[in-house]
Amino acid sequence: MCPRAKAIWRYFASVNLGRKGSNADFLSWFLLNLADNEKDVSWPTSFLIKLWYLWKWRSGVCFDREALLPHDKIGFLRAKCKEIVQALCKELREGRDGGPGRQEILICWDAPPADWMVLNTDGTSKGNRGKAGGGGLIRGDKGEWVCVLESRWVRAQL
Repeated sequence: MCPRAKAIWRYFASVNLGRKGSNADFLSWFLLNLADNEKDVSWPTSFLIKLWYLWKWRSGVCFDREALLPHDKIGFLRAKCKEIVQALCKELREGRDGGPGRQEILICWDAPPADWMVLNTDGTSKGNRGKAGGGGLIRGDKGEWVCVLESRWVRAQL
């Protein structure tokens, strides 16, 4: 794990009312942090916000945009999580049109037909002909992980 990210997770684990799982495998740790927390109901949302910003900042480091990163990352994350959670709570209570509030809709992965596989991908690049990288995950028709694909940052030669 990136030493910078590790320091941020260590800080939030110490202040997050006993959230555990740092020694678990990735999937167990991820699911544990998405589970309901009676002491802090906003933790799953805050957890995902932190994950997203850490990914964004890591991409900034890889693409030489480190100067654009906040100096006080922990303070930034605390403020951003508070802002987003408060906005979500207001929307949930009032609804966007002042009506009864938002409705929860389950969004899930759709399995392919029997004996087929699905490739989910993502990637990013720095400009045209700049550094680029990507990855993917192949899943079978029962949702099992068949293969994880990852590329390192490479300079595109077009």
